[in-house]
Amino acid sequence: MKHDGVQFLFLTSTAGEKPEVPTGVVIERAGQMVLEFSDSEERYTVVGRATGHFFTGEHSSRDPSRNAQAVWCNMNGECIGRWRENGTDYLFSFSLQLAST
Repeated sequence: MKHDGVQFLFLTSTAGEKPEVPTGVVIERAGQMVLEFSDSEERYTVVGRATGHFFTGEHSSRDPSRNAQAVWCNMNGECIGRWRENGTDYLFSFSLQLAST
């Protein structure tokens, strides 16, 4: 199932840093959840594979500082997890319930 118009919220503990809210697509497949979105510098694609109750995936970039690792869970369409990029950890979330299918 494809979900368009998904808003991804990224929060960090860095003082004064504003949250990022890119919009993208989530595709659900058997045992996988694919996240696709862009920010001002990079187009991200993360293929998350189900590992128990969690999804784990990575984004590989030509610029190694833009590589990212993500772990998240889906709680009835509300997803929350940890995003690690360039040594910084972010709390990230997105809702499949608010997206169009």
